[in-house]
Amino acid sequence: MALEEASTFNLEEVINNTKNDQLIFENLGHFVMSDLLHNHFHTKDFDFFNAFDWIVILAVVCGILTLILVGIVQYKVRTLFTLLAATRSAQAQEFSKHLTFKTTTTMPETVT
Repeated sequence: MALEEASTFNLEEVINNTKNDQLIFENLGHFVMSDLLHNHFHTKDFDFFNAFDWIVILAVVCGILTLILVGIVQYKVRTLFTLLAATRSAQAQEFSKHLTFKTTTTMPETVT
């Protein structure tokens, strides 16, 4: 964010280039990064040596596996909750309506 806050543009040039639908970059680094990201995300080919393609495949596999595991765990937890609710030990203890407070009959000692 600090890099973007430091970017300054000539407003007249920005308006003219915006009317012509041209992209504006502060420096060559921004242009190169934008071009690389645009080419990577708009290609439909799988590149065996591209790490981004493998990360996408790994994310999809993890998402599918997580969805399957959520279904399995939800089924098992529902069964456990049903079994716990049927047992007496899982029910809440009754709360007495009368509270008793114990008081001490001795005075605390003071140290002088």
